[in-house]
Amino acid sequence: MPERGPSELDVVALERRFTALQAAHPELDPLAALLMAALHDVAEPSLSSAQLSRHLGIEHALVRRAAAELEAAGWIATQARGGASPALGLRLLADVEA
Repeated sequence: MPERGPSELDVVALERRFTALQAAHPELDPLAALLMAALHDVAEPSLSSAQLSRHLGIEHALVRRAAAELEAAGWIATQARGGASPALGLRLLADVEA
């Protein structure tokens, strides 16, 4: 069985965290809950919105919109990655308990 790379998501852990976050925080948009779950489960301290979009197979604009919602709520921080890319660096600010 091939090993996962450091930036690959563990689907089973992601599903568990997503389900727990939805139960604990029903006010969260499902995509925002998915982003929180994914950010919790990655090894890097910061992940780009473009990487997350590719990993999850979700349109980048939708990932950015969910990230803006989470940033406004104070759960993540975003930072422009620079250059011509619209990608944002996403960093979990606090471990939201599910």
